Amino acid sequence: MTSPFANVPPAPAGEGVRYGAVRVEVAPATLPRRRLSVAFRWILAVPHLIIVGGFGAWWEWGDHGQGSGALMAAAGAMAFVSWFAIVFAGTHPRGLWEFTAYALRWWVRVAAFLSLATDEYPPFGEAPYPATCAVEDPPSTRDRLSVALRFFLALPHLLVLIAVDLAWFVVVVVTWVSIVLTGRAPAGAVEFSVGALRWTARVIAYVLLLTDDYPPFALAP
Repeated sequence: MTSPFANVPPAPAGEGVRYGAVRVEVAPATLPRRRLSVAFRWILAVPHLIIVGGFGAWWEWGDHGQGSGALMAAAGAMAFVSWFAIVFAGTHPRGLWEFTAYALRWWVRVAAFLSLATDEYPPFGEAPYPATCAVEDPPSTRDRLSVALRFFLALPHLLVLIAVDLAWFVVVVVTWVSIVLTGRAPAGAVEFSVGALRWTARVIAYVLLLTDDYPPFALAP
């Protein structure tokens, strides 16, 4: 029987990235933009905020007092258990990996919706959506030393993402005002948001032990 959390490859989309084991794609938003949906975006997203949290890196979102969302908090707990399994036994329990990847895919969809990269309402669970995330299965033999030192290896990214996510938030606010008033996003704004989403998703996948591929310091594919 196929697990409900099994990794689902994304459908072809417009804005794409392929780096190592993580692929994130966001199709361009349909024009004209849905101004009413954009105006009330955060209210519409409340159910998803409770489940997965906001569009910045989930650990930073928690530090801001908003909570990471139940699903992403559970994914963090799964990663904690997986850390011991990989470091001491050299294996990543399949069910834990699939659940964590499932949570990341949900977060990517919600982050794209919140950051105004798309106007389609995210599904509750797996379903076709303009924003997609696919994570390749890890090798049977994991990099145990990399996993053991994962937090320290990821620390440079975590520090840089503080600035990236702050800029992301500012860009989203500017985009929100522009779409509500004019029906259009400023040139380059959505592209930046997609880039920030790419970077953040790669780092989350790395921190949650979904992959041993070190993420690049880049917004671009």
